[in-house]
Amino acid sequence: MFNSHADNINAQRSLLRKGEDSFVPDSHGETKPLSRRGEETPVITMVAVTEFQKIGIGLMGFGGFFLLFGVLLYFDSVLLGFGNILFLTGLTFIIGFKRTAHFFFKRQKFRGSLFFLGGVSLVLCRWPIIGMLVESYGFVLLFRSFFPMALGFLLSAVNIPFLSAFFPSSSSMV
Repeated sequence: MFNSHADNINAQRSLLRKGEDSFVPDSHGETKPLSRRGEETPVITMVAVTEFQKIGIGLMGFGGFFLLFGVLLYFDSVLLGFGNILFLTGLTFIIGFKRTAHFFFKRQKFRGSLFFLGGVSLVLCRWPIIGMLVESYGFVLLFRSFFPMALGFLLSAVNIPFLSAFFPSSSSMV
């Protein structure tokens, strides 16, 4: 039907100009979508979420809910303890038992894990204020390498002019 690969791409681009969606085969025979301007658009692959991970997301959500209301209700130790247990259980469901244990017991993260799990233990022993302070310090120690990446993502995903003035970013994800 077409004489060459270039003729095929030109025909596909003309279809795009008419408003029809099109896919162009590349050199390996795989099809790639073209944008309205005739440029190749990146193909986004979706990550499959298992049922255990869905349960883990729910458990972490409920854990966050109980932690929030435990703090709002003057550090209610029962709500805080339940929230901590749900949060840790949800994390285990999402990334797996082996990876969770590996994360908490790495040599570099041992101090953060000790403070975090010690704070959880203090909350369960009905010392909620001291436990939450110790747990918060452990949380910061555990996830301090993640905070710059999360802040960069939030600043690029949500364009807030007031915050963008304080934290200039070099690239945008939009």
